[in-house]
Amino acid sequence: MLRSLKLWGIAAAGIAIGIGAGPAAAGDAYLFQSPARFKVMTGATRLAFPLDAATALPDLPFDPSLVGYSCTAGVPGIDLPFASLDPTANVAAPAAPYLCFLGPDWNAGLSNIDPTPETPTIVADGEDDFELSFDPPVYAVGLSLLTNADADEALTVHFEDGSSETFDDDALGTDPNDNEFVGVKSIDPIVGVSLDTTGGDVQNEGIGGVRTADFFGVRIDVRPGSSRNPVNCKSRGKIPVAIFGERGFDPVADLDPSTLTFGGTGLEDSLVSCNTDEDIDLNGDHRRDLVCRFYTEAADFCGGPDTCRAKLAGETWDGVPIRGSDWIWIVPGSNHPSDGNGNGNGNGHGNDNGNGHGNDNGNGHGNGNGHGNGNGMGKNGVPPGLAKKGG
Repeated sequence: MLRSLKLWGIAAAGIAIGIGAGPAAAGDAYLFQSPARFKVMTGATRLAFPLDAATALPDLPFDPSLVGYSCTAGVPGIDLPFASLDPTANVAAPAAPYLCFLGPDWNAGLSNIDPTPETPTIVADGEDDFELSFDPPVYAVGLSLLTNADADEALTVHFEDGSSETFDDDALGTDPNDNEFVGVKSIDPIVGVSLDTTGGDVQNEGIGGVRTADFFGVRIDVRPGSSRNPVNCKSRGKIPVAIFGERGFDPVADLDPSTLTFGGTGLEDSLVSCNTDEDIDLNGDHRRDLVCRFYTEAADFCGGPDTCRAKLAGETWDGVPIRGSDWIWIVPGSNHPSDGNGNGNGNGHGNDNGNGHGNDNGNGHGNGNGHGNGNGMGKNGVPPGLAKKGG
């Protein structure tokens, strides 16, 4: 079990108690109701649940006629990813004697839980009040909720500094007896989430999935203002990338530019500079945005797919890891290396200055006819030997 996590009102390996007792935060957490938007905006990944609810946990405490479930004690609860030797999260129900997985074979009827879970879903015996803990802290948490007839919940986010922020039922906006989603994101490290439900002692509510991110997901835009984001992967130019500000995050003030990397994997050391001395609002949300430039060649997109995601990574001055990505389009004919003699993959004249007909400087011919695109001219109608790469 994940003994090092903090549980509200429960001593855990000598760790300090009382995460939920801190003052309310200044409203820096961002609430999501769309799982698709949450995934895109945070990069959060799903923590593994068991495949079979009936065999996941050791106890079968209920009537022998009931099937499709298994249980364990409400505390210490269930570690996630399930069956991992190195769990990073824990789900507990301090007020419940049992915490159970219910599956599609659960046969207690719709008065017990509605709809019947399609996949293993965590439910408490009694009121379904859950405490989720994270070690190490995370920067995004998403919960797939199976609601009851009341669908009356409150979600409290607990931060590493002891503060907290609560979203009431009106903010969550969940519908009754449905599969709903609630997610939060914050630049402040999240150590726990409390889910307070109503009516769970009559009809159960459950957690059907948990997603987390161990970094702060940022929104970026490669080549701001361009819809296709073209990149000539062999260019010796520079690629502008916008990093957008959002609630609780000012990229101009918060990011350490020296840590930024950008390219095909996000680990490429390609930074040129950032406009940290300018106030720019590119998307009209009255928040400052940061524009940085990266060397195209060092970003190392060559050889990958013609449409791919460019990735950004870095840290804030406080050491918070950040990640972001955006789609780019590789300019045709620039995506494959030549053999050094100008024998690239194109049929026309090269994109670089030179006398050759391949994609790079050289004296050779391309793989096709060795001539230009029908008129013997180079890129954009420039005579051979004068064509230049795009940025």
